[in-house]
Amino acid sequence: MGAGGEVFWGESGLVNPMRFMIGARHALLLTLSCAAGCIDAISYLQLGNVFTANMTGHAVLLGIAVVGGKTLTTLYALLAIVGFVGGAAWGGWFTTYSLRDGRWSRPVNRVLTHESVVLAALALTWGTLALQPATLVPCAIAASAFAMGLQSAAMRSLNISGIATTYITGTLTSLACMTVERIRKMKNADLPGDPPDTVLLGAVWITYVLGAVLGAIAATHAPRLGFLIPAALVTLVTVLAAWRFGADSR
Repeated sequence: MGAGGEVFWGESGLVNPMRFMIGARHALLLTLSCAAGCIDAISYLQLGNVFTANMTGHAVLLGIAVVGGKTLTTLYALLAIVGFVGGAAWGGWFTTYSLRDGRWSRPVNRVLTHESVVLAALALTWGTLALQPATLVPCAIAASAFAMGLQSAAMRSLNISGIATTYITGTLTSLACMTVERIRKMKNADLPGDPPDTVLLGAVWITYVLGAVLGAIAATHAPRLGFLIPAALVTLVTVLAAWRFGADSR
């Protein structure tokens, strides 16, 4: 039985409900990773060559801007960092004391709901106001970075080993280490523990790249509408998570 007492059936009969729930959770994680990749591509191409999800690469861009005396780029970079930290802090306020057992809790979905609201407001403002996009750039940087900070806080609360939908460097590191660990355990059955599952880690990276491709296409061919894509993706996640995990959430 599932969270609401329902029974799930597959081609071979009764489906393991825990496996069903984990599969649903993974699909939502991949959707969030796609949204983050999309945001990074749009922000880099339309918001003055800054990243608002990937703070690792962004710190490098900040250092380059400082050395090169690029005042505007430096200010944009600082704005993105402040926005991201602010979003992570706000998300942490709701998720710090939630259960970190991999379940999609109400605090996690509450934070993601806040993210969807911020992105929806950004998409609406960016797409409809009769202002030049350059006028809105600082606000867009702050808003999108704040949204990605929220998402990072939510994923931290989920506490799934190696998974971060915005910190892709960490995901790649976990993928490499866990792949080696899996190979060693396959060759030596006496090693403790089960071989780690690396499929999800690889899928997170792939969907991030696909999201970046989608964001680049949108920024190039429909620059006013690009932010609608990540806003729609995150909203879809929050709605599906509320429906699928609502009864189990704490």
